[in-house]
Amino acid sequence: MLQGRRLLLSRRSVCYLSEESAVGTGRDTCRGRGTSDAHRGLEQDPLQWTAVGAQKGVYADDLDPELERLYAEHVAPPRKFSRVGAPGSRAMIRSYCSQVWKAAGLWKRIRKSMGVAEFTFPGDPLRIDYSCRRNGTRGYVQTRSVSRAPGDCKSYAYTAARIAARAPFASEFAAVTDVPLLAENERHCFVRDTLRDAGIEPVGMDQFATWVPKLKPTIQ
Repeated sequence: MLQGRRLLLSRRSVCYLSEESAVGTGRDTCRGRGTSDAHRGLEQDPLQWTAVGAQKGVYADDLDPELERLYAEHVAPPRKFSRVGAPGSRAMIRSYCSQVWKAAGLWKRIRKSMGVAEFTFPGDPLRIDYSCRRNGTRGYVQTRSVSRAPGDCKSYAYTAARIAARAPFASEFAAVTDVPLLAENERHCFVRDTLRDAGIEPVGMDQFATWVPKLKPTIQ
């Protein structure tokens, strides 16, 4: 999958640079009119693509997450509210949480994107964002966007109940929300009560940076 995205990104770079060079000439290079022999050669020989674009910095420490971001921003078909890092999105919450885990020196001690099918049913697509072991228990942390999809808290509550009932170890659960859960907001109260009823601790994103360091002495 990543190799295919590398090729798509490279092809998009060729088209973009071709269009840049055609500014002021009236040529439409990526649509087959006025395409130069050099550009045709680039499309035929992928090995030349890496030498076309100027070097640019990246945002991620690892190559694969950066390729995912570039693919989503420049190659994948645009979808409403799906842009990586959009305000209130789970991608934005995860990005922030990952920075906090790393700043606390815990990134290598936690498990990321953990499947739950062993506790629910085969084929369950839900994945829990972070998991860790602490003081003989297994802790789970899931991001939830209250402003975008408050109803999603029910799927996490159901999953937490299944894990607590079936796991051979004691379990603890937390949900990082994009906004603080306000007592005067009926929708927020629904999310808060649904989570707490399943034994899940709600943690506002604004509190996460102070919540994580408290766990550090107990995380194995």
